[in-house]
Amino acid sequence: MLQSYSGHENTGYRLTNCFDNHDETVFSGSESSEIFQWDLVSGKVLKVFKGLHSRAVSSICFHPNDPAFVSSSYDGTCIYHEI
Repeated sequence: MLQSYSGHENTGYRLTNCFDNHDETVFSGSESSEIFQWDLVSGKVLKVFKGLHSRAVSSICFHPNDPAFVSSSYDGTCIYHEI
């Protein structure tokens, strides 16, 4: 295992994660309705995206070329977010 990533909440839902388009950071949803971004190598939290969803964030997919991702949530929404 390269690194352990902490800070997000994941106890009862299936949540997926992804790498950014340069394979430098890791993104994951959280049951707290937030999205976490970590440095791939150090495991340090770089950013926490708040207010995009109102329930657990179930999935994230990073755009292959642009600095943006789509997230989906158990609140029934999908959101495109540019970084």
